[in-house]
Amino acid sequence: MLILRDIPLLDTHDFLRRFGRPGQFISPINLNKFAFERLEHFGAKIVKPMPWEFLRSTGFDFLFVTRGSLRRNVGIDEYDVYPGYLSFVPAFQVTRPINMSDDICGFYCNFDEAFLAEQTGRANPLAEFPFWQPGAAALWHVAADVSARISFLFDQIERVLQDNHPERERLVATYLLTLFYEIKPFVRTDQANTRPVTAAGSIAGRFKQVLERDFDPSKTVADYAALLHVSPNHLNKSVKIVFDRTASNLIEAYLLIEAAVLVELGVPAIA
Repeated sequence: MLILRDIPLLDTHDFLRRFGRPGQFISPINLNKFAFERLEHFGAKIVKPMPWEFLRSTGFDFLFVTRGSLRRNVGIDEYDVYPGYLSFVPAFQVTRPINMSDDICGFYCNFDEAFLAEQTGRANPLAEFPFWQPGAAALWHVAADVSARISFLFDQIERVLQDNHPERERLVATYLLTLFYEIKPFVRTDQANTRPVTAAGSIAGRFKQVLERDFDPSKTVADYAALLHVSPNHLNKSVKIVFDRTASNLIEAYLLIEAAVLVELGVPAIA
């Protein structure tokens, strides 16, 4: 059995200490509650070149590209994000930025769900948005007119932060929730492996979420099936329907991610 070091779990402050230039990321809101940056300014504030190692964030993050492109890993999948596309990464999911084009423009946000709940008075503020649900695709597309409305709302968030508005936390959370409602009717996935909203989709999504949040290379398909309260056969069938590969295939893919982290850190695997 391999003994593998965990993929790093970083809050926003940890992330900025690791990759950012000191003093470059400043916000009137605690960055672990809400962080915002224009993609065109991001590269100049980062000290470490891409690609980075695989990471997990304690916050929910999403980005919207208006010009140029970027590439990122989300879990075991790799995505190219072009203008008009949003990429969503729930908290604790494995991700890795790979590269950004020199002409990149757009917006990046990372937020804590508890901050959104506290400021909006909603116990589960993300529950009704399909792009934040377990097993959802990471890449979604909107039409040009919706893109303009998204950019406007990001501009409002930036204005509130720059003005240091006395009600900035309430306003930022309200604009953020408004943005999610704005795109909800229009956002669509262009991924071939869209997760169906079925019993199989639910089980496969929960399985992938467990792998992303708490991967243990010593666990077998039977172990994960027991954790999800289904039989190994049922888990395999569900995963095959949704992801067109077996549960064992997914476990092996995450094992490769863990091994890649060890290589990047210069730590040998121990048999």
